[in-house]
Amino acid sequence: MIPLVQMLLTAGPTILRMLGNASGENVARPANVIANVIEATRGLSPAMVTARMGEALAALPPDQLIQLRSLEVKFAEIARDREVNQLQAETAQLTAAQETARVEAQSSDEYVRRTRPKLARHGAAAALAYGLVTGALFPLLGALARVPGLGLDGLGELPGPDPWVIGALFTPTAAYIGARTADAFSRGGKT
Repeated sequence: MIPLVQMLLTAGPTILRMLGNASGENVARPANVIANVIEATRGLSPAMVTARMGEALAALPPDQLIQLRSLEVKFAEIARDREVNQLQAETAQLTAAQETARVEAQSSDEYVRRTRPKLARHGAAAALAYGLVTGALFPLLGALARVPGLGLDGLGELPGPDPWVIGALFTPTAAYIGARTADAFSRGGKT
């Protein structure tokens, strides 16, 4: 019964009612009952929600429970279609980005043609510089600050490298390399 409960909770009351109403009166009645239970249990702990759903399902006549189980297939189809649509949208977005990069790379305007590679180089250089300064220079300055008589007493504690900052600085480089790799694979391994 737990897989049925999980499916019903995942579908939610709106989709459950929609599927129930589209499937006829015999399915609409139990679907509405369970949708009401889902709405009534909002804000409760998952254990309480599962318990209430189990009670509601146990209270249904066997024929209505069977009718309700018929919605599992329809919900699986909706979930599959949603995933297919999402994958198609992501593929279209990546294809458009690849086409833009190709057009830019083949442009007769040198500025347009060299902008992406330049951004990638600058991003990598900035990430490397940040990593070296915060990972090597700052600890060295911190050690020197502890040496008496150097006049670096007020330096305080210097931060170390932040992986989020390095990742943000390296993003243009990763995007450029990823786009070039994907483009090479789409052409059968030819660059």
